[in-house]
Amino acid sequence: MEVNFDYSTRVTIGIILLMLFVLISDVRLLKETVSLDASSMGSDTITRYEKRFDGLKKILPPYGVVGYITDAEAEDATFNDYFLAQYALSPVIVVNSPDRELVVGNFRDAGTSPHGST
Repeated sequence: MEVNFDYSTRVTIGIILLMLFVLISDVRLLKETVSLDASSMGSDTITRYEKRFDGLKKILPPYGVVGYITDAEAEDATFNDYFLAQYALSPVIVVNSPDRELVVGNFRDAGTSPHGST
């Protein structure tokens, strides 16, 4: 029995093989994604940082503007911490200034805060 592969048959087989390889690759990627350990969910840097403000968020007003001070030395660290604090405390607006009635103190070292605690 002789099999004749004309042009359209070869193209069809090529497309089917290509789709099969793409599907196998997607299934492998899906398995890797699904196999992520559930305990690692919520343990990223931003989530951990956000949890630092849980208690404070409960006692702040639901909206308004608060000031912000920090003991961070480096310019980049100061702005990174400031923006993360603003994200964690939203919808309250956090202004990078201590000239407000309420001020959030974000201190890495408890000894540097004005009151000795974070």
